Amino acid sequence: MFYLTYRERVVLLFVLSLILFSCLINHYYQPKTLVMKSEDTFNSNSISLNLNTATKDELELLPGIGEVTASRIIEYRNLNGRFKSLEDFGKVKGIGSEKMKNLENKISF
Repeated sequence: MFYLTYRERVVLLFVLSLILFSCLINHYYQPKTLVMKSEDTFNSNSISLNLNTATKDELELLPGIGEVTASRIIEYRNLNGRFKSLEDFGKVKGIGSEKMKNLENKISF
């Protein structure tokens, strides 16, 4: 059997407490990820998505916007500044008049 001195027991208890505490913090403060089903998109009854603050993943929830178009929207926003109107949105490569018409009630600026 192991015999530990009082000081060794205190150190061991302290180390185990630190390990437990770090595990608890890691468990409770992990970033929560949002899992979306493929059929989850913005519909006409939902809140509009702000193009000036939306992330790539949020943009991909819009109907007709895929990974490439979402990247182009963010790239355009980074190069030209905030979107101010639907016409600015139409300047993004891959956004045509039909897509603008379908999205005009689902986006905001």
